[in-house]
Amino acid sequence: RDARRFFARDGAFHDLLVQASGNQRLVEICQSLRRQMFLYRTESVFDPEAAGRLLADHRRIVEHLEQGDVTGIEAAIGDHLKHAKADIFRRVFEKSRAAGGG
Repeated sequence: RDARRFFARDGAFHDLLVQASGNQRLVEICQSLRRQMFLYRTESVFDPEAAGRLLADHRRIVEHLEQGDVTGIEAAIGDHLKHAKADIFRRVFEKSRAAGGG
């Protein structure tokens, strides 16, 4: 139940930001990415460190939005993307090692 609520809120957060861009192509790309990344996003809910980092990133983005700080928004989104990428790579490599791939 909590995982479903988490995904619903996380999806709504990302949808709100992307829709606000007014860029329909970006909306489509993000929706496609979200579908493709579902497995990794699911696993992040059960990793307290990754989930905490994600929530802190979201809070930072919102703070900069509220302040109208465009440079801060860009930096916060960039950091969020870097963190997500690092978490995904870590999971991929952990699975690879567990499966005997190195």
